[in-house]
This record gives sequence, C-alpha cells and structure tokens, in this order.
Amino acid sequence: MFKYKNDSFNRCTSSTLTVTTTASNNSATVTATGGQAPYTYLWSNGGTTATINNLAEGTFNVTVTDAAGCAKTGSVVVSNSSVTVTDIDGNVYQTVVIGTQTWTQTNLNVSKYRNGDTIPQVTNQSTWANLTTGAWCYYQNNTANGATYGKLYNWYAVNDPRGLAPAGYHIPSDAERITLTTFLGGESIAGGKMKSTTGWNSPNTAATNSSGFTGLPGGCRNDYGSFYFIGETGYWWSSSEDDATNAWNWGMSCNTGGVGGGAIIKKAVSQSVASRINVFFFSYLTKTVIKLFYFRKSFIILEDFLGNLIDILIFMKFQSKC
Repeated sequence: MFKYKNDSFNRCTSSTLTVTTTASNNSATVTATGGQAPYTYLWSNGGTTATINNLAEGTFNVTVTDAAGCAKTGSVVVSNSSVTVTDIDGNVYQTVVIGTQTWTQTNLNVSKYRNGDTIPQVTNQSTWANLTTGAWCYYQNNTANGATYGKLYNWYAVNDPRGLAPAGYHIPSDAERITLTTFLGGESIAGGKMKSTTGWNSPNTAATNSSGFTGLPGGCRNDYGSFYFIGETGYWWSSSEDDATNAWNWGMSCNTGGVGGGAIIKKAVSQSVASRINVFFFSYLTKTVIKLFYFRKSFIILEDFLGNLIDILIFMKFQSKC
C-alpha cells in the first residue's frame, strides 16, 4: 500500500522561523529570525525585498520563506506621514507601528494632567513613601535623567481620572501589552526586540530593537522612596489592577531577552509610563503608546520553560525592591 508522507509539512511544523514587521512614514520592513537563512520575501504589493518604500496608506501583508521552504506571514499598517503625539506640556513623542499598534518611542514626560492640573513633583523620600495621591519624580531627583528616561510616576497618577496620557490617548491595559508581545513572538523573546541597543548596562542580552519600540532602563522608585536599577531594568505601569492593593506592571532587563512582570504594590512605587490612543471600532490604526510588559510561563517546550523560569527569577529579584 502506498503511504504519502509530507516531509515539508512535518519539517515546517517545528520551524523556528518568526517574522516582525515595522513601519516608518511611507515604508515597511520585515525582519526574519530563526528557521534556515537565507530568506525570500513577497509583499502583497509585489515587493520582494525586506524593506518596501514609497507606499500609500494601508495594510500590507508579507510572506517570508526560508531556505528550507518554510513560510511565515506578517502584516503592517503604513501611514504616509510621521505619526506623533503631543502632551499638554508641548512634549512631542515619535511613534512606531508594530503590527496593528502604534507605540511611542520614548517614555511619558508630562507634568500636568490632561485637564491642566499640575501633578506634584515629590523629591523628599519620606513624603514620597506616604503619598496617597498622584506624583512624579526624576530618577535620583536628577533632571538629566528625565531627558533620556522621562519621568517616573506613581500608581495614583496613572489611575487619576483627570488623565495622565495626552488627549485622545489612555494608559493601556495588560491585555493590550499581551497583544504586543504575542505579535513579537512571545514573552521569552519579545524583550530583545523591544530593547534599545544603547543606554543599557552590559550585556544587554539579545537586544536588537527590531520592533522599533526602543525601550530604555529608567529604573524605579520603591514604596520607601529609594531608587533602583537605572541602566539595568526598565519598568512600565499598566492600567490593570490586580486587587485593591496591587496593579500589574511589566519590564525588561539587561540580563535577559525576555519580558517579565506581575502584580506590584500600588502604594508610592514609581515607574515609567507612556500612553495609548483611544481605539474606535472603525479605525484602521490602533495607536498604542504605553510601554508595558507581562510574563506568562510556557510549559509546551522545555527550552521555553527553562528560559522563562530564568527570566522570572531575575525579575523577582528586581520586584523585591520595586
């Protein structure tokens, strides 16, 4: 009896090929990793290079095929003009398209709520430790850190109904962060694609910034008013509460290529913030601006599980202080 065996299907089922797409103005780029190089590219407009230029606005699909014949697809939304957002202080934030979301490439640096009310700057350690209202600070109260990393905000500022994000934007939920990291291949590898290639302490493991997210290690200020981990770890608030005491945050480390996170005490802790545009059902572009992270353990492949476990242990070390 003849029995057909689809070797190509079996081989490609376990392929490690992944693709990441980004857009800038009127161009789109796909980055392929894993699988077997070299790669070939086929865009929905007929383009056959990793980057295609002079595009009209719209959604572009791409298929990447590796030397083993395995293929993965991706899509990206392209705008003809540079997308920026301006906060109430006049700060302008450049953005980057990742999948169907648009994110800022720098952290929030605003000193007022959306309605114009001032957010207090608190430098004193004991005052910070006893806050129950919104506040911000620079890391080590050094204004020079703000130019690179933005301001650090406590949970009360993030959750204030007057709005921390620019008009039309909001602080995304943890679920919205999951959309980002899933698109980038999962928590175990998304961090490397999201970290800036400069500004981190060595070894800055796996950092390529292939997504254009440009995450930086702004550190944090804990609920006792002490500062930790600038250059080593970046933390970002989400808008998602875990319970009455804790809220979800996420972060990246110079020592891993993954993303990790969990619930952290709301009281007085400060971390970086960006913002996400309000989503309308018929909008073709989801503009996401807050930088977040969450970490889900994978038990499907032993290698993934061990890698994630290392990330979790490292992040738990950080969380013990911030």
